[in-house]
Amino acid sequence: MKIAASVAAMVVTALTVCGAAWGQQRLGPSFDCAKAKDTLAILICSDPRLMRTDLAFVQAYQALRQQIGEQGQHDLRQQAIEFQAGVYQACSLPSSPAQFVPRSSMLCVGQAYEQQRTAWLA
Repeated sequence: MKIAASVAAMVVTALTVCGAAWGQQRLGPSFDCAKAKDTLAILICSDPRLMRTDLAFVQAYQALRQQIGEQGQHDLRQQAIEFQAGVYQACSLPSSPAQFVPRSSMLCVGQAYEQQRTAWLA
């Protein structure tokens, strides 16, 4: 009985420590925020929701990439580049990361990423 209680106490302690460590970890984005230089990357790194959205977006991209041939991968890469340029325009993102980005632009980025992710998953 004492051994079972000790094991149970160790499990609870381990779960508490792991849970605390897990809670401190952030999910996303798919890139290193310390190296972010452009407006879109900095914007994504500034918001935990956009960080997770970016990670899910890239996971869908990578999954699709694995399913298509070499020519398809080239076309998909081009589509992703055009998508990013389109986000700048559609969401009225400034070209300079030093400029203010309104909340509406942040919401627009999240919606655009979700829509493209959904299209890639389909």
